[in-house]
Amino acid sequence: MADVQVVTTDEEPDFVYSIVVQCMPDDCHKAVGYAVAITIDRPLSLRFVSSSLRTALMYGRVLSPPERALAPDQATDSAVTVMLSLLKRYRERVAYSVANWGRSGFRSAIWDDVAEFDRKCLEKLRLERRMWQSYAARDTVTGAALRDRVFGVNADWIC
Repeated sequence: MADVQVVTTDEEPDFVYSIVVQCMPDDCHKAVGYAVAITIDRPLSLRFVSSSLRTALMYGRVLSPPERALAPDQATDSAVTVMLSLLKRYRERVAYSVANWGRSGFRSAIWDDVAEFDRKCLEKLRLERRMWQSYAARDTVTGAALRDRVFGVNADWIC
């Protein structure tokens, strides 16, 4: 996963990977196992939300009676700005798992989970990026082959 860069949630990450571990029993120095909850979230795409809000506001303006019509674009921009600030903290759940692991298998189980996320999610993003680069370079054969891998019926992605 050399292309993974760890950032804080303030730096607009592509995914948020959260792991919560509970020692069993509660004294972690004497733990014989661990209960682990792992969530993978994706922040809402503010570009998509902004576009959706603008479309909804324009649609509302078109359908409103003239006396109740919304003001022109300045009001739309203000409403979108307010809504974006409210929605910025929301995330879309990509994956969630809970497991009980013994002390000896704990580290390898976490690495296995991270590797599966790399294989079933980040690899899709890498292939999709290569696909668009191929199309941009007018290499339609490579682009089409990558498109089939990314969006084909046998694709087994989790995000």
